[in-house]
Amino acid sequence: MKKTVVGITVVGKDREGIVAAFTNFAFSKGGNIEKVNQNVIKGLFGMYLEVSFSKADDVRKFDLDIQSLAKKEKWMSVLIMKQIHKKILQY
Repeated sequence: MKKTVVGITVVGKDREGIVAAFTNFAFSKGGNIEKVNQNVIKGLFGMYLEVSFSKADDVRKFDLDIQSLAKKEKWMSVLIMKQIHKKILQY
């Protein structure tokens, strides 16, 4: 079974609710959070999320929607990357 994995990088001024906004967004689109890493350095927030989808999603639509979220929430930059992974069976 293939799954679609989308990498999301968020960079901007730190403020309350950034992680919740992006993780809730991913969940609302049917995504599962695979990895998350976040840091704050001198008031600058950085986060990387990997979100997986069990069915092929329209990544362009996902990208447009998340860019709208970023603009609405006034974050500086959001980058989306797509990867296709095959499920590896372990015996």
